[in-house]
Amino acid sequence: ARFVLGKLMVEGTSDKVPKNENKGLNWIKEAAKHGNVPALEYKTYWDIRFDRQPKLDKITQNLEKIIKANQSTRALNTLAELNHATASGSLTNQNPELRAAAEEKAAQAAKYYQMSSEQGDVVGTHWMGVFYFEGFGVSKNIAKAIDYLVKASNAGNGQSLYQLFLIHCGKEGMDPKFKNVEAAYGYILRGIKLGVTYFDEATKFFKDNYDLLAPIYVKQKNLPVEIKEETKKDICNMHDAMVNELRIGFSSALSKDRLYHRPCGFLNDQQIWMLGVQ
Repeated sequence: ARFVLGKLMVEGTSDKVPKNENKGLNWIKEAAKHGNVPALEYKTYWDIRFDRQPKLDKITQNLEKIIKANQSTRALNTLAELNHATASGSLTNQNPELRAAAEEKAAQAAKYYQMSSEQGDVVGTHWMGVFYFEGFGVSKNIAKAIDYLVKASNAGNGQSLYQLFLIHCGKEGMDPKFKNVEAAYGYILRGIKLGVTYFDEATKFFKDNYDLLAPIYVKQKNLPVEIKEETKKDICNMHDAMVNELRIGFSSALSKDRLYHRPCGFLNDQQIWMLGVQ
């Protein structure tokens, strides 16, 4: 009852309960103190989104309690993200103590994303793919990275498709063993259809690998054109038009998508790309 009353006060969604954020939060705190896990979750995410000076230690403790109570993938991903952000800037620190602390945070981030992934969560699965690709919190393993990223991409995660493109595109610094231009092209096209905004990169990749990709593109689109030197410009223009159409479609959908207008503490741009734009 405390949690329900507090939530109604905070959100102001009831004609019978006047909106009063401070009183509502106090009711929610009381519910959480009495072991109400949904109340603890609500207050924790409220603090993350709206508290101007969030107490990260307290937020971390609360997330750990939530995970212990119900293995919430949202709590797992949030705690992983906090550890990820903390570790990212210090892994190459010259101070060995600071570097060791960052490595521990990176390992914790991987631990929580792995727990999320094991429950089938697409965000946790995507990030485990990224971590194995980068060697962040785990030993670098491109084959494992591909496994995780394929799972996440099959669940509709556009950012995973872009990560697979990076693995297979043959860029400098990438393992040449995994170079597969045709696969990379397929991944980036699928990715931009889901809202990953690397439109210019898709266009450039097609032109850089024209001899290999033009026959694939012409066949996929069933275009009435022969592939020869004098038609190259026309084919590139048609490909440009296709990519630009996807760009326009993404911009139009994004302007109407309510997810984009939510507070940044709830969804960041990358998660919007992961989810796609409806």
